[in-house]
Amino acid sequence: MKGHRIVVVNPDWESFSVSSLNGSAVIDGLVLILLNLMVGFIRRIYRVFRARQRHEGRKLMRELVEKALEKIKPALQRDGGDVELVDVKDDGVVQVKLTGACAGCPMSQMTLKMGVERVLKQEVPGVTRVDSL
Repeated sequence: MKGHRIVVVNPDWESFSVSSLNGSAVIDGLVLILLNLMVGFIRRIYRVFRARQRHEGRKLMRELVEKALEKIKPALQRDGGDVELVDVKDDGVVQVKLTGACAGCPMSQMTLKMGVERVLKQEVPGVTRVDSL
């Protein structure tokens, strides 16, 4: 097997090793340089891919939250209140703003947790918590 190399790359692309079967340090060095360049390139592509994936997931989640809030709004509006979506965080936290009669109501936390949060958790996978700003 003279002249062959064994290259081992971990699945996470974090480390690799080269074992030469012919003992050529120059070729081993070139192989390591090429592997290092390749791994750096793959890491950059992976970071871009993950960022795009997070953005698309967040965008979809925001749309689902908006649709779910449309189901809640009529009940709040009957009592003179309303809810506005402020933001959807990557960790599943939804930030809303209670407006109208809900803004100053002593029962607003109950409405938020037992109404808005309960419905959003049922309707939208990934919602972990709802906070009012």
